[in-house]
Amino acid sequence: MVLVAFLTSFQCFSSPAFADASLKIMLANGQSLDVDDQNTSRPENRLIIFNEQYGKSTRTNGFGVEMIAEPIANTPGQYKIVKVQNVFECLKTNPSGCGNSPIPQNGLVLSASGERRKALLDALSEGSTFSINETLFTETSLALNAINPNAKNNAIGSSFPGARGSNQFLLYSREYDKPSTGTNRFGFEVTVVNGRVIKHGGADSVIPQSKGDFILSGHGRGQKWLAENAPLGAKITVDFDTKVVTSSIDTETYRLQLQYQLQAMDCTTPEKAGQLPDRYISDAEAQDQAKLNDACQRGFNMLNSFDALIQQNQPDAAARQAMTSLKELTTLAFKRFAVLPFDAPVGVWHRPIETSREAIAETLTAFKQAGMNTVFLETYFHGYTIFPSRTYTAYKLSPNQNPKFNGTDLLALWIEEAHKRGMKVHAWIETFYGGSRKIDDGGPIIKTYPQWANVQLSALENGQAPAKPKSSTVEMDHYFIDPTNPQARQFLLTLIGEMIQRYPVDGIQLDYIRFASSFSPEKFSYHQTTWGYTDVARQAFMAETGMDPVNLSPSQTSAWLDWGAFKARQVSSFVEQVRLLLDQEKPRAKQPITLSVCIFPDSREAVLQKHQDWALWANQGWVDWLVPLTLTSDIKIVTDSTQNVLNSTLNSGKPVITGVFSPYNGMDAKRLLEQITAARQAGAVGVGIFDSAHITPEMRRMMHEALIRE
Repeated sequence: MVLVAFLTSFQCFSSPAFADASLKIMLANGQSLDVDDQNTSRPENRLIIFNEQYGKSTRTNGFGVEMIAEPIANTPGQYKIVKVQNVFECLKTNPSGCGNSPIPQNGLVLSASGERRKALLDALSEGSTFSINETLFTETSLALNAINPNAKNNAIGSSFPGARGSNQFLLYSREYDKPSTGTNRFGFEVTVVNGRVIKHGGADSVIPQSKGDFILSGHGRGQKWLAENAPLGAKITVDFDTKVVTSSIDTETYRLQLQYQLQAMDCTTPEKAGQLPDRYISDAEAQDQAKLNDACQRGFNMLNSFDALIQQNQPDAAARQAMTSLKELTTLAFKRFAVLPFDAPVGVWHRPIETSREAIAETLTAFKQAGMNTVFLETYFHGYTIFPSRTYTAYKLSPNQNPKFNGTDLLALWIEEAHKRGMKVHAWIETFYGGSRKIDDGGPIIKTYPQWANVQLSALENGQAPAKPKSSTVEMDHYFIDPTNPQARQFLLTLIGEMIQRYPVDGIQLDYIRFASSFSPEKFSYHQTTWGYTDVARQAFMAETGMDPVNLSPSQTSAWLDWGAFKARQVSSFVEQVRLLLDQEKPRAKQPITLSVCIFPDSREAVLQKHQDWALWANQGWVDWLVPLTLTSDIKIVTDSTQNVLNSTLNSGKPVITGVFSPYNGMDAKRLLEQITAARQAGAVGVGIFDSAHITPEMRRMMHEALIRE
């Protein structure tokens, strides 16, 4: 009873990212380098600072520049570079030794990727000294692509939902011709009222109707800028002549964040902070209510302390007080909400970079301390396995495992260390994704068996499959395997069979269990981006229908639907074969093996564009878990996606494990827990978090507070 009551109140707790100090590396010559972030994954063109809070090492790949810095004795705040790891030199001598630098005690690692590598190398070298400067009050700007976008003022985005194209930054006001932005789940939006950010959302935000209020919406670079520079309470100004938006973090930003946090916790006034509800409540409810009342009272005291510091002309001290107070309040708030039952699957998608038992043990311990009990371990990706595969050897695929892990049976180590901790490992498999053009020119499968590659309509040459496989024009650089090809299917079944025969895996997770994506049917380029035009598939379809799919078009409604249904049957029959394989191996397995599938939660989109008929798989009993990929920073979309999958499979009784993506989308710890709670309230029995590389120490701390009961 208490759990249900507090879960309901927790749903209203939707405050977005709080302001935090921005960092600069101060050089001995007086110049400085901007730091993009700290203790988080290192995307392209970023400079990240890692300290001990992150862990024992940076867990980065080998394509950056990393500088290990130790503190200078008797000089607080000063550091000295003791080692430089430069990808340009490292790859010449020891490729496996690049990246994943150790983080020294009380020290730092400066880690740069892409364009930031040269700037770091130009500024610092071994023996250089520097300090870190925190800036509490900032002002940043970004130019808009359009205001109230339409086909005339934003042609490049006109074919996308909400007229928001790739990497765009837009403003929607009451002059827009719709009540909401109409955008899709792949961006980020903030609501600005009276010149301040009052709300964050992921998609299709309702546009405020008062003059001067608006929505800022971003995708790609726009999303990144908003997530990093427009926290709750930020001051937003717009120069409508130049279309430049400026976000300022000032003292009022910090005060508003404290106020909004108290409101989110239902701390209405100091006078009501100690009151209990009028209705009868249980002892457990009374205890929780007392904790809330105490937190509320402390929150109001913190707000008074903030105001006193401002009156004393100490804005820096006030801002630091606010940041400390906000962390304390959010910890108290989240600790009260058991967002998932104790035995619920809390999974994390993890692409392994660890190469030793010790490193694997450290990662698993961090996962468990954060409340995660299941690892979706990427076992087959980019056309490689993480273990030495006998199937690869039999099929003359070389090398027989990912060269980064050559000689180490990572799958065995992961399972052993996870089981020691009472955790489960599901082998995450990128089923019909065969490789990437950017990685080893497609990888061993595509290079050895080019005839297995799927074919996009636009890739046909004189009506025939191309002599050399071509990657997707929608999912850039990806090669896909033809689900119709019996030889390719048998290879994948043999590989899955090897995993369950050789290793005590707890589950098999089929990702990319679909055809490659096409553009949506309403797009002009939809037809040309559809897939399945291999010789094998064309012959099989002609044998069934007498029609060559190359001669069909979406305007031929009945025949086009037949072609789509044929492709969906190829994927579905493979899922059924995997089910039969697992059932066949069940008597020999040391534990039950769960079969889960990563799916697109819009059932219509999944079938029409990806030929993924997951409702059939559930209703036929072929799968054990449905794992919808929400792909969003939004909360409502998580709710809607979870409910859509449940409603589409009501008779199957199959559980839903909702995939939440706030870490990958650059959101904060609060948004992650909000998405977990939204999934649970919508009916999911558990969650998967995408992905481990983007889970910050703060997220782990907040998850520990919410999920662990000590």
